[in-house]
Amino acid sequence: MKHQDRNAEETLRRIRGTDDVSAEMREIKASLEEESESKGGWKERLYWYWHRKALFIGCMLQLFQQLCGINTVIYYSATILKSAGFDSKMAIWLSCIPASVNFLATFIGLWAVESLGRKLILAFSFLAISVALFILCFGFAMAQAESPTTSSVHEKVAPIGPCYAYDICHQCTKNADCGFCYLTNNFNSPTEGSCVPVSKQTTRFALHGRCALNSTTNGFSDHKALFTYEFCPSVYAYFAVAGLILFVLGFAPGAGPMPWTINAEIYPLWCRGVASSLSTVTNWTCNLVVSYTFLTLIDAITIWGTFLTFAGVSIFAASFVFMVVPETKDKSLEEIQFLFMSKDEREEQMEKKLKRESSKIGLGRPVMIRPLTKPHSDGTTELL
Repeated sequence: MKHQDRNAEETLRRIRGTDDVSAEMREIKASLEEESESKGGWKERLYWYWHRKALFIGCMLQLFQQLCGINTVIYYSATILKSAGFDSKMAIWLSCIPASVNFLATFIGLWAVESLGRKLILAFSFLAISVALFILCFGFAMAQAESPTTSSVHEKVAPIGPCYAYDICHQCTKNADCGFCYLTNNFNSPTEGSCVPVSKQTTRFALHGRCALNSTTNGFSDHKALFTYEFCPSVYAYFAVAGLILFVLGFAPGAGPMPWTINAEIYPLWCRGVASSLSTVTNWTCNLVVSYTFLTLIDAITIWGTFLTFAGVSIFAASFVFMVVPETKDKSLEEIQFLFMSKDEREEQMEKKLKRESSKIGLGRPVMIRPLTKPHSDGTTELL
């Protein structure tokens, strides 16, 4: 487009790994000429089925990238880890691990995109994400199922107030006015738990009882006691860490960069800007929906139910990639358009191309040249 043919040839040689790029250069020039000569806007040209199919695939890939739940991990990793059973300080530090893995694993995608292809990486990426989400589901479901019990008998105060009505820690810590006070046994598991009101001054202490502030020692009234607010201690907490790490390890090489890579390749020049914009709008709209509804979903269907929903989306996404998305590796931008056409449509476009080329090489008027075909033993023919 900028009439820098020599630079274009050098770039193609570097990308393709070959010195013979003259044929592809001719295709690119023909595509640009067709774009400049075409009439009608992008709305009229979307009448063609294969253009709509490419746009549909591009938008669906961006939708799946967000609806698998990646930005719940990016935005709420500390909240997730705290819900799993870590205190606030530890949750913040542990949230650095998935973020670091996300950064480093992206380099795997940079290497694999040309060696393994877009489709394979993307499909297995969504499958890895679904496995990670099932691990998260298991960890949170088991933590909830085996939540420590609570009893007011462990406190030396009258059981007055809503906090003492809860039977298990999971119910107790959902109430912002309550916290879980407990001791630990020889296996470092919580025992003798009680649900108590939180201090009005700080959520580090209970209002009264074993976990109340001892002004003399600045510790708990019972020095053996421990207190948690908004989370329950659980031996399954590290399933959340493992699940988050595996999630970003699966996401970063595939589901992260590949939707953008494929969207940059599958559109013809005449609508590439508009189509890419529509797919980007899809991406950020789904980003908004997921990030805005995540905490609401946790309250409505529990955190493990939310991750189970994301896992179902990821499995569907992997199936979509296997069945619908074409492989664009080692194909020129012009060749990729033929991937979305039926056999008849490909033949029609090839004939138009041959007519256009024949009219430009001094043959007088355009001549019809049938495309070369290769017969097969079963009676079918393959377009060459």
